[in-house]
Amino acid sequence: MGGLGSMARDEAFVSATKQEMAEAMRIPVNEMEGLARGILKERSDSIPSVKKRRPIPAPPPDPPVPAQETGSQMQPDPAVRRKRRPIPMVPAAHKVEDTDSKV
Repeated sequence: MGGLGSMARDEAFVSATKQEMAEAMRIPVNEMEGLARGILKERSDSIPSVKKRRPIPAPPPDPPVPAQETGSQMQPDPAVRRKRRPIPMVPAAHKVEDTDSKV
């Protein structure tokens, strides 16, 4: 099970990460933690305590299963059934007969 949640519970990882961040920002760890607390307090003061949540939409119900038909009454599903359509004939271009043209 990895993930950020499991790493956040690992005290050694959190301590090493704090140290690395403080060194990268060139400030002491306690000053960095104070700044982090200030940011979190500022955020918590500006966000209302009750968040408006959207309801989780319910999945649509399953379509009803039609009763099974037997024998010749059984029809394929209209969405699956294909219509037989004639193949259109392309009209042939009119040929100019050689007898009409004199070269």
